[in-house]
Amino acid sequence: MVKVSKLISGWLNKIQRSSRVKEERGFTLIEMLAVVTIIGVIAGIAVPSVAAVVENSKERVCEVNLLQLERGYESHLLMENIKHSDEIFTQFLEEYSEPVCDEDCEVIYVDGKVMCSEQSEGITGDPEDNKGDGEPYL
Repeated sequence: MVKVSKLISGWLNKIQRSSRVKEERGFTLIEMLAVVTIIGVIAGIAVPSVAAVVENSKERVCEVNLLQLERGYESHLLMENIKHSDEIFTQFLEEYSEPVCDEDCEVIYVDGKVMCSEQSEGITGDPEDNKGDGEPYL
């Protein structure tokens, strides 16, 4: 009877040791592949969305900066009681210390509007101004 109990006790010890080893092994290859695949799918969905939001925000900041520059220039013309000329606008831009848009943007004043060379012509923040473009305003 003692031998049987020792035998059973030995088996139980082996089973307990093998179950501890399985617990300490960590993740299986299949589990790791599933996690990496899920993360890849989420990144594939999220990265283009975030990139579009960043691009739209850069364009909107450029539009707002151009509008602020335009209003500042018009105020300058009124305060100095002078009329627009390219030389006066260039001088005003040199004195204007705030960045307007990207470094590649050339700021021009055409028909009473300040525009950037990177910006599409005729697009303003006012939906009433964009009705004749042929593109719907959303």
